[in-house]
Amino acid sequence: MTFSTFAKAVYPHLSGLSNQGWFIGELFHAAGSTFFTKHPSYGADDYHVKVYNGSKPFNKKMKASFPKPIPRDALKEFFEHRIGTDTLSKMMVDFGISAGTTQNKELFVETLCIQFENIVTEVSDETEDIVAKTYLDLLAGIQIEAKPVPLYPGDDYEVLGENPAQYPDVGFYKEFTHTWIIKNSGTTTWNGRHLEIINQHEVKPEAKTPQVDIPSTKPGEEAVITVTFDSRGDERGLNESIWQIKNSDGQICFPNKGGLRLIIKVYNDLDD
Repeated sequence: MTFSTFAKAVYPHLSGLSNQGWFIGELFHAAGSTFFTKHPSYGADDYHVKVYNGSKPFNKKMKASFPKPIPRDALKEFFEHRIGTDTLSKMMVDFGISAGTTQNKELFVETLCIQFENIVTEVSDETEDIVAKTYLDLLAGIQIEAKPVPLYPGDDYEVLGENPAQYPDVGFYKEFTHTWIIKNSGTTTWNGRHLEIINQHEVKPEAKTPQVDIPSTKPGEEAVITVTFDSRGDERGLNESIWQIKNSDGQICFPNKGGLRLIIKVYNDLDD
């Protein structure tokens, strides 16, 4: 399903919207984006309309303009206030739900929000049409978990190597380093990012550099990141250090990934 396909299945059944341009503006604002003017004047809504009808793409910049996560309550309110009892059944049929299926406006609105979020967070121009299946699942009482997605559409990374390759065995009162080689395997250039330990107060050895800058890295390029640790005298055993890539505002860029993890085994040299 493309954004245009979604829009064309929704707009004809909504009330209180003067035209397609107002629909696009209000939909974007309800979902937290100010990319488009909310109420464009006549003749100034050409771009809005072209995105609606698919002659202009629902592009990367538009997708990036939405907050993560999208404000679900505001988006629900947008749909709930404009879908009437008479139009609900027609809209459900337009989304592939068989006529005669039990109508539950609240669950259907929830389904529309999930589909819209999938469209916004999908890297490609088209995403799976999940409306009919998701609505039936919700109707049956099956809970739908939110799909974890990167902070920026199309963003991704791949760990190419580590040094040392396995977790190090270190003695008490030792300073040591660990290096990750990561590849920008997405479509977004990394600027102003850093690697930060997220469990500094729960794990030892202590990271001497709890935050390390990541150089500007274009898609397809590699970044080498080294962190420094300092073992103390009371840390015998296994310790797992967890690191996340964050942007300049401190937001985790990849909440859909478990982060970079390092297991360190500390031993007492006197035990040798």
